[in-house]
Amino acid sequence: MSDMPLLDALLRYAQQDPVRMHMPGHKGGPVLPGVEDICTLDVTELPGTDSLYEASGPIRRAEERVQALYGSRYTLFSAGGSTLCIQAMLRLTLPAGAQVLLSRGAHRSAVQTLALLDARPVWLYPQREADGCRRVSAAAVREALAAHPGVQAVLLTSPDYYGVLSDVAGVAQVCRAAGVPLLVDNAHGAHLIAFPGLHPLAQGAAMCCDSAHKTLASLTGGAFLHLGACGYCLEEARAAMALFGSSSPSYLILASLDAARSRLAADGGERYRALARWLTALEDALPAPLRRVPGDPCRLTLDAQDWPGGGEAVDAALAARGIVTEYHDARYVVLLPSPCTPPEHLARLQEALCSLRPARTAPDASRAGAVPGTDFPPAEMALTPREALFAPRVTVPVQRAAGRVAAQTVSLCPPGWPLVLPGERITEAHIALVRCAGIDKLAVVQ
Repeated sequence: MSDMPLLDALLRYAQQDPVRMHMPGHKGGPVLPGVEDICTLDVTELPGTDSLYEASGPIRRAEERVQALYGSRYTLFSAGGSTLCIQAMLRLTLPAGAQVLLSRGAHRSAVQTLALLDARPVWLYPQREADGCRRVSAAAVREALAAHPGVQAVLLTSPDYYGVLSDVAGVAQVCRAAGVPLLVDNAHGAHLIAFPGLHPLAQGAAMCCDSAHKTLASLTGGAFLHLGACGYCLEEARAAMALFGSSSPSYLILASLDAARSRLAADGGERYRALARWLTALEDALPAPLRRVPGDPCRLTLDAQDWPGGGEAVDAALAARGIVTEYHDARYVVLLPSPCTPPEHLARLQEALCSLRPARTAPDASRAGAVPGTDFPPAEMALTPREALFAPRVTVPVQRAAGRVAAQTVSLCPPGWPLVLPGERITEAHIALVRCAGIDKLAVVQ
């Protein structure tokens, strides 16, 4: 052991040679071709290396290659993940005090940005459909826009953390008819460009963000901001990014975005389509009553609702076989293979899944449908996110929070969506939800 606890923890993990069914998409393999020591490339703005928010040299040329691949009007690199891209999209479309329509399952970064911009949310609660998945429908967006004519943008999350895809094309049509830009948090779908018609830009989104590091072979923190059919120019988008982004972006992350695009373009996405075919075949071999959640063709989300012990039992069984999943809760297990997953690791995953046998233990009823399988409880927005986040606060035990107004975003990351929103009046349903997540204290407005 050294005096570097974080480095030691990372080295221990890597030395176990785990089957990495989690982010990032490179799966521990090489990201920058031909580079043995990436620290030799760890530089900042120098003559010849360009400047991210004023790019006119190699960074801009790299962005233009992504534009050509994705069919965007403009694409900008982000070394601050999709969080920075979401901040920029909302900054571009929302003046102070404006209303935005967004799903209750939006990422916490969107909620924090609303507070920074003093924007006012109108929440859409995704509805469960016949397959058990929650989606935002075009009809729900149309109804909400009619009821709230002051809405100036719509933010849709698709795919969600489970890989569930909403009707982006239908929502885009509704937004165009209403004259409102559709922004899509496509953080989990950078690879969808490999599947004709699935990427939000192809479905009519005005803007979207892709976290390249989640499913492509880039370093963590690498993302794309795509501008489609919207009226914003490149300089406006850069200014919005610069408002929130670091003035010292990582050139290693930026270079990895360039390399990830090159790798994706080399075969036109065929490696992702091959992975999707492999997952379809694997789906047919899953032991009953496990089933695959429909949606993202490259994500394997297992619904273990009827499996004894639920998602926790399935995850534990996989962990015992050296399979490290992305996430699990009481019902679901999320696994993220990628084309960079070594074939022998895919074989280990297949063997582990096909050899699963239900244990004799019964599911834990107290956690059935726990975060985020439970629908989000509707609640009164007593304050705006900004008013709540900047108000004097006090921390109280969860059991004493009913009726109080939440003073901060409460979420688990992963998956990153809020269990309690700042400004919401806390109900008993909220309390049950956060207690299931192991949270015993809440910050409330004083």
